[in-house]
Amino acid sequence: EEELFNIVLKGNLEITETNPADIVFILDRSISMAGEIDGEKKIDIAKQAVKDIFKEICEYADGKDYNYFRGGLVSFNHESVVNYSLYHIPDPTTSSYPKCEEYSSGGFSKIVDSLSACGCTSIASGIKDAIEKNFKGDLACQDEKVKKIIILASDGKENFDPKLDDIKNDTPNYITFYTIGTNPPQENAEKLKEIAYKWGTGQGIYYEAPIEDL
Repeated sequence: EEELFNIVLKGNLEITETNPADIVFILDRSISMAGEIDGEKKIDIAKQAVKDIFKEICEYADGKDYNYFRGGLVSFNHESVVNYSLYHIPDPTTSSYPKCEEYSSGGFSKIVDSLSACGCTSIASGIKDAIEKNFKGDLACQDEKVKKIIILASDGKENFDPKLDDIKNDTPNYITFYTIGTNPPQENAEKLKEIAYKWGTGQGIYYEAPIEDL
């Protein structure tokens, strides 16, 4: 059975010393994520997926002295919060990426575990903050060889402004989006597929949770 990392990223993302990556996870924590799939809350399925993918990436991109990626976390309901910014971690053009145990000591998984479902939904606000507060500005890594990745976990429902249509034309073309749908209705699944296959580089992948269905 393929590892989750390979299922999600389909082998088209090579993370090495010469091809490092900045990866921002976006997690939907709106009230619709309190719904259940086979007795398990969608938000818990999404949180587990984020942690599993992060673990797989750590194992895949773990160099001898340091990793070849930085990881950030944004969560959203009707508002967005940058829970763990890439800016907390050294720019690879000036210093080495941290080892994964440094993420553990920094509480990445603990922050994911602490999130709960409430409020309305603006997926666009999460994407906007992930881009504006991690991939843009003076502190953002300007090295073009560093891949820019967003991994979005959501059920695709949106009922609060801004909406996806409001921002899709402003999305930078250097970001690759991977989307994880937590049992979304067909209409919402199509939204998540569009983000993966048409936004940014257009080279992302849509993946459907829960993990046990793989």
